[in-house]
Amino acid sequence: YAPVALSLGKRMQQNKIIEALTTRKTALGTLVQMNSPEIAEMASAAGFDFIYLDMEHTNIGIDALANLIRAVQAGGNAAPIVRPPDASPEHIGRILDAGAYGLIIPGIDNAEQMADIVAAAHYGPTGRRGACPAVRANFHGVRPWPEYAAWARDNIFICGVVETERGFNEFDDIIAIEGVNAIAIGMFDLAVAMGRGGDYNHPDVVARFVDLAQRARSKNVDVMGAVMNYRQLDPELKRLRDAGVNIVIYPGDRFLLSSIFRDAVATLSHGPGDES
Repeated sequence: YAPVALSLGKRMQQNKIIEALTTRKTALGTLVQMNSPEIAEMASAAGFDFIYLDMEHTNIGIDALANLIRAVQAGGNAAPIVRPPDASPEHIGRILDAGAYGLIIPGIDNAEQMADIVAAAHYGPTGRRGACPAVRANFHGVRPWPEYAAWARDNIFICGVVETERGFNEFDDIIAIEGVNAIAIGMFDLAVAMGRGGDYNHPDVVARFVDLAQRARSKNVDVMGAVMNYRQLDPELKRLRDAGVNIVIYPGDRFLLSSIFRDAVATLSHGPGDES
């Protein structure tokens, strides 16, 4: 028999959040907190650059996460980026093995912690990520592991979330760590840490947010920020742009659905023709 040239099927695609930042200098994503592959698939199909899958504030476990990542990949070209429940190397390794294109790590307090996270996300010799030749990320071994390892080196996206007073105080050391692609500044957490009771619109909070964001951009670190009020999208986008934010997160499934349901009940409870 003549030898048959085999096609190995689906190839690894470039991380769209990295592609977007390279070509457009900005990236757009949304948050998925509900264990619904349909929602993850829908969000990806809508055309976002990345889908932010949250394991920290949800009941999403590793099995559910793998299905959400599959849904993101089925829906479009969005990059599945995951916020793990914590910064442990075990969680980081399993999430990346499941096929995540990157991580948004909560609670970054200092540079040493950030450096440990970068190491846990990358293979040796530069990192300490455990290597297995057959994981979901390389289609269970169908794609050759060296091909996936080369892809991972160039495409795994690492973003640290600074959301504590210590983290804000050590901000410059954190963003100086090699291998950090982006930094997220929790505005609500910043407002709480500053004693403003979560008022992220307070002038002192806004001024500090802008200062932190611009310090990151001056070191060529991209800055992630969230739209806090989707009903005032234009001023929200201007607020983020003016601060130097170039990775924008649109409100996610929980927030949008709960807002719509709450508004519907408030409107419908008046009854037909009731203007009281």
